[in-house]
Amino acid sequence: MTEIYRLVEKAQKSDQEAIQQIIYRFEPKIKSSLKLIPFQHREDVNQEIVMKMIEVIQKEDMEKVPGFKEFLNTISL
Repeated sequence: MTEIYRLVEKAQKSDQEAIQQIIYRFEPKIKSSLKLIPFQHREDVNQEIVMKMIEVIQKEDMEKVPGFKEFLNTISL
């Protein structure tokens, strides 16, 4: 089980620190992606991304998330 998976499980039990840790881990990618957004909209888009992340984290059924091998079986190689 990966660290992110464990953090998501904790976050789904209302562990605010786990939610913050997940967001922190994705922050570099978010900031990198925001460079593609006009400067005046970046803060709003950042907030929307974080809100959507929290929403998805809280709703995702971790039992239905495929492992890497299962994922590979679903794509054409």
